Amino acid sequence: MVERGDANPSDIDNALRFGAAHPIGPFQLIDLIGLDTLQFIVDGFHRRYPDDPRFAPSNMLDRLVNENKLGKKTGEGFYAYDK
Repeated sequence: MVERGDANPSDIDNALRFGAAHPIGPFQLIDLIGLDTLQFIVDGFHRRYPDDPRFAPSNMLDRLVNENKLGKKTGEGFYAYDK
């Protein structure tokens, strides 16, 4: 939805936190885990299941990792953080 421009990370995080009672939104969680870690996992699944669209590489994720925006550990990912 974010890559298509239908929503932004904050919209999705808030929808799941307040609408589905999740303790943390998915983009907040990705920033906590690390975008590079998520990319490694998705790439592994994509190699194993190349025809499954759920594991297709994400241009947005690849761009953020290439820009060293890895989440909390670098101070910026989907959100900006104080170091």
